[in-house]
Amino acid sequence: MRPACRRCVTTGRTCDGYGVWGPGDGGKRLMSTQAPAISYNHTRAAVSGLPDSDKRHYEWFVHRTIYKLVGIFDSPFWETLILQMSSSEPAVLHAVLTVSSVHKSETANIQLSEGAPAVAGMQDYCALRHYNRSIGLLQGHLSSDNPTSTRIALVCCLLFVSLEYLQKRYETGYLHLSNGVRLLELIAPGSSCKGDSDATGGDKSTDLATEWLADAVWRLYIQARMLKSSPSRGVPKEAPGLGDLSRAPNSFQSLNQARHELERLLSTAYSLQERGHRYGLEDDLPNAFELLIVQPRLRNDLATWLQSFREFKVKNRASLSTRERLAYRLLLVYQTMAYIITETSLTTDNECVFDSYENHFTSITSSSAKILFEAIPVVLADVSNGACQHSSSYVADMGLVPPLYYCALKCRMPYIRRKAVHILSQDLHQEGIWHAPLAAKIASEITRLEEVGFYDDLTDGPTSRLRVLRNQCRCQETAEFVT
Repeated sequence: MRPACRRCVTTGRTCDGYGVWGPGDGGKRLMSTQAPAISYNHTRAAVSGLPDSDKRHYEWFVHRTIYKLVGIFDSPFWETLILQMSSSEPAVLHAVLTVSSVHKSETANIQLSEGAPAVAGMQDYCALRHYNRSIGLLQGHLSSDNPTSTRIALVCCLLFVSLEYLQKRYETGYLHLSNGVRLLELIAPGSSCKGDSDATGGDKSTDLATEWLADAVWRLYIQARMLKSSPSRGVPKEAPGLGDLSRAPNSFQSLNQARHELERLLSTAYSLQERGHRYGLEDDLPNAFELLIVQPRLRNDLATWLQSFREFKVKNRASLSTRERLAYRLLLVYQTMAYIITETSLTTDNECVFDSYENHFTSITSSSAKILFEAIPVVLADVSNGACQHSSSYVADMGLVPPLYYCALKCRMPYIRRKAVHILSQDLHQEGIWHAPLAAKIASEITRLEEVGFYDDLTDGPTSRLRVLRNQCRCQETAEFVT
């Protein structure tokens, strides 16, 4: 059974293949438009000359790794472009085999050395061999100004990001991502920060490939941006720039379009927050005026997004698959988080401002719990038919860890933040750069530090709704915990 067929069987959506074996009956999909197909026989032909062990690793990547990396949203980069390029570009093929080897080891619960230099700690010789081979083949592409060579290098770069994240070498993976941003700027100036490929030139297929690459970089960048309190080297500080804020559309044609727009708004909210913290409203009047103009515009855009998204669901309610319903709920959680960030972004010296958003934090935790509960049948079905396994814990896409972590850090209502930490601690998987068990430990430690001795005189303990932490008890900066 083809990987996409497994997904379709478990979710009830019409099967139109992985975008690799060709379309099915052309059923409508709300996630995204169907990508151009590539013959599975052509893909097989690319690996026909490889040893049997490498063929098995390639099959593992096609049938297992891609499925896990994609997560709940469709991704033409993983589901189509990677397979297309691995069938024609040796550097990409060997990078694919590297990721497949490490993912297979991770699935088999082989513990890799977390503190070793890049790749040297791999216990799988196959991964090391293919990694070195891919790096060697990339040298010629990196020294070329050819846009095709740059695309090949960028695809390998994104594969290496996932490779490092899989092995929990987050800083190395983030450095790869920074390099990927710079590579994308070479072929599509401006798109790395805006998820926009309008600047690309050439034929339609080339533009489409660049669009998929930009989308993949954009998704990984948003993930990292939610973890880092300020961008690290190589990554633009504003994405998009506050002056480039455009109005949210009044309607959506797909979940991916809605997601893309929400990511743009979320990134702008982080830019607003970072500039508010960096400059303040008193030290730099020109900057203060700009921030005070942007904040209500962003607030209105988030409200417009929410209205358009609700109308999209009403219009497509009958055709939403199980996964699409989960994706719908997940995007609402992120919209709530983006709203809180926007509203509090210009209040930089008083953490008590978050106490006004108790209902919003409650919504994040309750919605997250519902999503996890509703996802159980989907996960069990995937496991039973071999589409995925419990022991494989890594996905490359967005999930619940960032909003739950944000809730645990910023909400000082004891019963809400403890619920967020509890949900995080029950989750053993990893979403890109976000590792749920580590996030739970950090949130628990910050909670402990903030609440030392504060609830000792309460008979019912820190679950009381009657008292929240004073501002002087609250951690103002948490960057040291995650960098």
